[in-house]
Amino acid sequence: MTRAETKALKELAAKPDIVITNADEGSGIVIEDREKYIADGKEHLEDKNIYRMIDADPTLQLAKAINKYTSRMLDKGIIDSTTHSYLHFKQEQMPRTQQLYFLKKIHKNPIAVRPIVSGCGGPTENISQLVDLQPHVKKIDSYIKDTNHIIDLIENTTIPKNCILATIDVKALYLNIPHRDGIEAVLNRLYRNNPDSDDVEIPPETMRGLTKYSTDQKLLSVCRLHVPPSTGNGNGHKNGPSLRQSIHGRTGRKTTRQLPHKTSDMDR
Repeated sequence: MTRAETKALKELAAKPDIVITNADEGSGIVIEDREKYIADGKEHLEDKNIYRMIDADPTLQLAKAINKYTSRMLDKGIIDSTTHSYLHFKQEQMPRTQQLYFLKKIHKNPIAVRPIVSGCGGPTENISQLVDLQPHVKKIDSYIKDTNHIIDLIENTTIPKNCILATIDVKALYLNIPHRDGIEAVLNRLYRNNPDSDDVEIPPETMRGLTKYSTDQKLLSVCRLHVPPSTGNGNGHKNGPSLRQSIHGRTGRKTTRQLPHKTSDMDR
C-alpha cells in the first residue's frame, strides 16, 4: 500500500463508531456501524436455550478448580512436572475472561452472525490442548480436512444409479453441541472406537474431567455482562474443530443406522 492508503486505513480503524472484522468465510473485510454490531450481538445472546445470565465472573474460581485437578493428575503420575507447570495458573497470573465476538456471514442471505469465543489466556486454554483429538478424528469415515480434500473425494467417487444426493447444514453447530454428548464423543473417539487407544496416556475418567472443564465451563464477557452458554463448545479453543468432527462422526453413525435406505457415503 502507498503511504496515503496506509494513513487512510489507520484513520478508518481509529473511528470509534465503526467495527472492522474479517468476513466469516473467504478473505473479505466487513466494516459495520458499531451500534448495529452490538445490537446484533445482544439479539444473539437473547437465546435462552443457549445462554443464561449470572451475577459474577467465576473465571478465577474456575482457574483454581483446574489447578486442583491438574495437581491431582501430577500426584497420580498422569502428567509430569513440566506439563503440570504449563497447565497450572500461577498465583500472580490472573486468567483472562474469555471473550465473545461476532463475524458476519456475508455469503448468507440474509446476512447472519457467527459467534466466536476467544479462549486466549483463559483458564481452559491450556487444558483444552490435552483434549485435542485431531490425530484421531482423521480416522473417522466422514472426516474432511478442507475444500481441496472434498474436491478430491468428489472427483474420485462414482455415484451409483438411482442415488439421491443430499446435504445438511447445522445452525450454530458449536453452540448446539450438548455437553454430555460432546464428552461422550471424545471418550468414544479416544478409547472405545480407537484401535490405538493403548497409546492414549491419560486414563478415560481423567479425560472425562478435562473435557468437562474445557467444554462445560465456557465463560464469555460481552458488554460487561458475563454470560456462560448452558450448552455448546466455543470454537476459540484448540479442541473445538476436533470435537466438532467427533460429534459429527458419532451422530452420523447413529443417524444412518435409522434411515430406511442404505447410505453409500457420508462426508463432513
